[in-house]
Amino acid sequence: MNGNEFNGTVQFSVASGIMPWHDPGEYVQAVTGRAFAVTDIGDEREAGEITLKLVCATEATNRGVRLLDVCDADSAILEAVYATLFDANGEVAEELDIEPGWNNLVFLDGVKVAPEYADTSLRVQLIETSIATFGPDGIIVAVEEALDLTVEDWRQLGFKRIADSPFVYRDQLKVNPYRQAGRERSAVASDEASYICDSCGEEIVIPLDLSAGSYQSYVEDCPVCCHSNVVHVEIDEDGEFRVWAEPEQDRD
Repeated sequence: MNGNEFNGTVQFSVASGIMPWHDPGEYVQAVTGRAFAVTDIGDEREAGEITLKLVCATEATNRGVRLLDVCDADSAILEAVYATLFDANGEVAEELDIEPGWNNLVFLDGVKVAPEYADTSLRVQLIETSIATFGPDGIIVAVEEALDLTVEDWRQLGFKRIADSPFVYRDQLKVNPYRQAGRERSAVASDEASYICDSCGEEIVIPLDLSAGSYQSYVEDCPVCCHSNVVHVEIDEDGEFRVWAEPEQDRD
């Protein structure tokens, strides 16, 4: 993420019908946030815009409206989001490991930044502000390629890829896995190693259990893309170690 922090304000506008909502599609609210930079003379200049869909999942559930019907009634993209996140019983897909108790669903539609602010962190700051405002304890979803973010930006935001889909997601009830890994790394650096996930190319930090033997092999899901890897660890007599991984499906 670019280190030039953006200073300014964001003004949100929400399109919503008056309750009660009789159509499932009314449980989806279109939100637009316009970012303004404050100039040296105190004027405000428009700097960017973010658009998102707020799916009022809790309100729909409370009124006996199925979330599937809500997403299908709004758009094809939310229909695809629902099919990716939930199983045939309407439960969150087990492999996503999303904490129970989540509230609403937020779909980040797009972010635009004026050229003069392209070298600032405005794009990421708009996303963070929108999440804090509309989905502080929800599930946040986006199309990975739609927001024009770097890999570093995605790590900063704490998003994870959903396997076999164009989507990334963030569970607001969990700590950013990258920041958590950073804290653990600094605390026990001598007892950690890393491997490169063959599916997504991310460096994954793992703890080393020296008491488990000189050769170890186990399966774990990549915390970024959720693909399964067979992790191999070799530790020699001097305590030097070698770690590598291969996709589980390639294992003989």
